[in-house]
Amino acid sequence: MSKILILGYSNIVQKRIIPALNIIENCDHIEIASRSKIPIKTKKIVKVYSDYFDALNKFDGNIVYISLHNSAHDAFIIESIKRGFSCIVDKPAILNTETIHEIKNLIKLNNCFVAESVVYKDHKAWDSLISILGGKENISHIDSSFRIPDLEENNFRSNVTLGGGAANDMCSYSVSVGRHLWNRKPENIVVSELNYYKNLLKGFSILVDYGDNKSLKGMYGFGYEYVNKISMISNLGECGYERVFSPPENYGVKLKGIIEDKEFVQEGIKDNTFKNFLEKFLMNKIKSPLYWFNETEKSFNDLKMLKSVIEKARKDL
Repeated sequence: MSKILILGYSNIVQKRIIPALNIIENCDHIEIASRSKIPIKTKKIVKVYSDYFDALNKFDGNIVYISLHNSAHDAFIIESIKRGFSCIVDKPAILNTETIHEIKNLIKLNNCFVAESVVYKDHKAWDSLISILGGKENISHIDSSFRIPDLEENNFRSNVTLGGGAANDMCSYSVSVGRHLWNRKPENIVVSELNYYKNLLKGFSILVDYGDNKSLKGMYGFGYEYVNKISMISNLGECGYERVFSPPENYGVKLKGIIEDKEFVQEGIKDNTFKNFLEKFLMNKIKSPLYWFNETEKSFNDLKMLKSVIEKARKDL
């Protein structure tokens, strides 16, 4: 049975993580460390701390979920693994190359897992979409966009110092989508329509080439009308769905497209992506620490490449 310590009491923790943990049988004990809001001890929440280090030093469980501002992730991953805890971390999990090298050594020494919490691909609609189009390798192109309205001024994603900005926030929904689908790293990235407010990147358009005639195109960021969708193309046709990156538990996904020249619709596909992802981790369905590290490292490399391309494009403006 898993005991889990959550560092941070973010909106995602309150709305998605805790409700998912409350219905996962393999978790019976939740502790939370929060410097801002004070969580209520209810259901599986048995202990609350006001200091992250105090929580880490007193926690006697096995898994830490890190949901802090982006710039704090690296340090608390290292602090957690040093104490022998496996980690799940909000995206982007890691921002610094030095952290990659350090945690690679630490997970071998302590036999710990480190996973980035990217959950959209753990929905039944994702698998159904791929199957309808004839399988992953049969798919040649992805159109994918995730744009949201402006964030509140005090939201850390609007603060460059705290690791905010559209590149950090949206890489998992742009560059990494093709990697998750085809297990291919990007060969080339082209960005355009860079939208800056002072030094904060708020949005970008992107075209990613993964080689072997496989590509992704999309637009991402905040400060826009809400758009959250994906469409994939294969030689069988085209199909996609809305709310791909954040479908609520009770949301009925609707697959819609043209398959073999006939209109295709499949409605009412409901699932709980956070529950599925957390169960996979907590129930040790993938037993290799190296697997989880490799996935996290690939995500970091995607982000590093995206930020490099964006910086060059900005200089060329």
